[in-house]
Amino acid sequence: MTRRSFILVAVLIVMGSALLVVTGILAMVQADRAGMVSVRGRTQSRLIAWSAVQAITTELDRQRDEVLDGRMPRLDDWMTLYEADGRQGVVRLLPIGPGGETLVPEAARLDLNRADETTLVATGLIDEATAARIVRHRDEVLRRPFQSVAELLEVPGIDPEMLYGDLSEIDWGPALRGETLDLAERVSQRLTETTVRGLADIVTVYAFEPAVQRSGRLRININVPWSDELGRRIDGRFGQGSGEALRRIMESGTSFSDEGRIYGVLNQFDSQPQDWPDIIDALTAEDTGVHFGRIDINRAPVEVLRALPGVTPEQAEEIAETRGGLDGETLATVAWPAIEEILAPEQYETLGGRMTTRSWVYRVRLAAGEMSMDDDPETAPLVDPVVYEAVVDLVDPTARIAYLRELTLLPVAAALVAHADPVDDDDDPPLEDDPAPAPGADDPAPTTEDTVTGRDMPSSFATGGRELDSRADDPDPIDATATETRAPVTPASPDTPASPARRRVGRWQGGRSRRR
Repeated sequence: MTRRSFILVAVLIVMGSALLVVTGILAMVQADRAGMVSVRGRTQSRLIAWSAVQAITTELDRQRDEVLDGRMPRLDDWMTLYEADGRQGVVRLLPIGPGGETLVPEAARLDLNRADETTLVATGLIDEATAARIVRHRDEVLRRPFQSVAELLEVPGIDPEMLYGDLSEIDWGPALRGETLDLAERVSQRLTETTVRGLADIVTVYAFEPAVQRSGRLRININVPWSDELGRRIDGRFGQGSGEALRRIMESGTSFSDEGRIYGVLNQFDSQPQDWPDIIDALTAEDTGVHFGRIDINRAPVEVLRALPGVTPEQAEEIAETRGGLDGETLATVAWPAIEEILAPEQYETLGGRMTTRSWVYRVRLAAGEMSMDDDPETAPLVDPVVYEAVVDLVDPTARIAYLRELTLLPVAAALVAHADPVDDDDDPPLEDDPAPAPGADDPAPTTEDTVTGRDMPSSFATGGRELDSRADDPDPIDATATETRAPVTPASPDTPASPARRRVGRWQGGRSRRR
């Protein structure tokens, strides 16, 4: 090889190497830029989602009068939050209920922290052994109320399919792409019988409501010794002489230890169910300003109605079938199943304090992202979309966000779980051998291991998704024997600790400061 040829080859090698280096640098820069654009897009979408959660909370808060009357609040299926620089921030509500509902009342579900084994079995979704394990896990292992329905995955014998139903149906794709059902499909879906998918459709940890009348005033607690103040309140609500009638009943030896006793006295005096609504709306036998565990009989599925004590499966079916044909005024009282002769008046002596006709806590699921100003916000695909689920609590005068989690990657986690090979864990020690936490110890941290299959579970299943704030204890329940005020009622000072069993579950305490 001549010297000139050698130089030419060397130059070509140097130029090729330089070209490779430049190409690599450009690829890295483009990748970094694409990553930054993606991060920026996802961050913007999360900000849109958070703004939407606050907007939804405000809108639900605005419809308190509808809630007091037992009506469902209404939300638009989609909203545009802003328009700027040729872009618009768009939010869409996703189906969350078993019938495709986009807003789910938590009161239509069974209180997981109050239910006993008999109640859980009555739903027809689990057997006696599983029900016993759920109650034992709550009372003896956790030694605290469930903080999330997803904690049921820590109970032996409960897997994601039992909790959520068919995992292959967890798919946000159509909604994120803007694929919507036409009118005929929507009508057909509503006319089709709703089928509960899993335990998550029938249980909740957010079953609480303010102890208020339809007027918004506090209910009158008659589970107290007779006093002139109680008599004045009764007279003020029902007319002069009503307080004296109650005094004679109480001094005859009748006590109102629970709300079933109120119905017992009504039945004792042969009061007809048509005459009950005003009485049972105004009176209570609970000494807190918050009722726990009451089931909304106007919206609960049959599986939940069957869990009401003393209600037969046939009666549950008839309640679900009849309520759709009744007017709003009739549905506003829990006495309507007796008025319609579905339930016997005597059954209310057991059902007292177990039923309601309204929900003050709602669950919603939404997708958020950006798109061009030229795109249709209802049907165009979302760019860099995120999916969030929130629970909004209207019990206090200031609405709070009780729960918030991101579910964007839940379909991926569901697919991984659905296709994972189960691992035989017969050699694992039984749950009874696990030491219980010492009294006063901190709550055990959620595990990410499936106690059924032994495999590692995606965090979105084990802990309910990404939780964006720490748990917060609620202040004390209010004194329902105080002077009547406009409700929802203002909580008492947190100086006196509340009973852990009566605290409301939730993450945030909106509009309140804990500093003294």
